[in-house]
Amino acid sequence: MSYERIDDGQQVTVRKNWRCEWCGELIPKGSLAVKRAYRWDDEFKDKRQHLECYAALERHCRLSYDGEFYPRENPRGQTQEEYDREVSSV
Repeated sequence: MSYERIDDGQQVTVRKNWRCEWCGELIPKGSLAVKRAYRWDDEFKDKRQHLECYAALERHCRLSYDGEFYPRENPRGQTQEEYDREVSSV
């Protein structure tokens, strides 16, 4: 598997509805989001994330050896580890 960053972390106002790459929730047209463009295994990807989800992705990458994650399967604005700690403390 290969990853090549093309344009990562640019804040934009989305011009159409998007699904957040991190959590899978809707990012409504006109909202602020982070644009990610990259090549994964020679396939171009153009994705958007909520601002808080992009911050969670950055935290995840700092804590993870490989930085990989399952798209649309993470808690909004949190790493899976942060979510698990929050749920277990209730």
